[in-house]
Amino acid sequence: MIFADLLLGLFGAWMNIQKFLVNFFSLPLLARSFFAPFRKMQEKKAPGFDPENIAEVFVANLVSRFVGMLLFAPIFIPASILLGIFLIISSL
Repeated sequence: MIFADLLLGLFGAWMNIQKFLVNFFSLPLLARSFFAPFRKMQEKKAPGFDPENIAEVFVANLVSRFVGMLLFAPIFIPASILLGIFLIISSL
């Protein structure tokens, strides 16, 4: 009976650490907004068909999303690695 309580306690502690890591680094939010534009800066397409304007808007929005990704990456990637390491170590 004591062994079962010990296993339940260890499992509870393991789950608490996992929840802490996910919530502390806001991993679900970072994953959803990883390619979001930097500070919601987006260009709007002008009315009518203008291939030059379409390409300009596409490139500007692509650059804005790339900058947003570069700002989120230093938080998201190490947090994901830390969570992965914890999962591997805890499964041993």
